[in-house]
Amino acid sequence: MSDTAYTAAAIGVTAITTMLTRGLPYLIFGRKKQLPKIVDYLGSVLPPAIMIILVVYCLRAVELTA
Repeated sequence: MSDTAYTAAAIGVTAITTMLTRGLPYLIFGRKKQLPKIVDYLGSVLPPAIMIILVVYCLRAVELTA
């Protein structure tokens, strides 16, 4: 496979995967008027949890006694 064909195939696979991962929630939950309770719960809990994880990850190597 030539470099151009390989690059085109990689871009195509990436584009299809991105479209599927972005469109799949609309296909699954689009027809329902109300989301399942677990999705509402995760939507309210995960953003602060991810921010805490990122702060801890960034500060893991900081020496507070220095």
